[in-house]
Amino acid sequence: MFFVDHKRSRQSPIRHNQGGSVRFAQEGWIRTLYLKILFSHIVPAVVIVPMVLRTIYLAFKERSDKHVGIARWTFPIWMYG
Repeated sequence: MFFVDHKRSRQSPIRHNQGGSVRFAQEGWIRTLYLKILFSHIVPAVVIVPMVLRTIYLAFKERSDKHVGIARWTFPIWMYG
């Protein structure tokens, strides 16, 4: 069974924001791998915001031809990032 410590879960975002940045402690190939994976998720996370907004806009405007075209790119990037 899964239990959640509610007191801790509410404080976590606050503590995280006040804690500053934390460096990846390992060195060598594992650090390189970690940074490659990290950056390969940061770039799509930035790019996806305008794509999602555009996809939603086209859906509301009922321009399904353009909506489908951009959604085919938006969805996989969103799932990865």
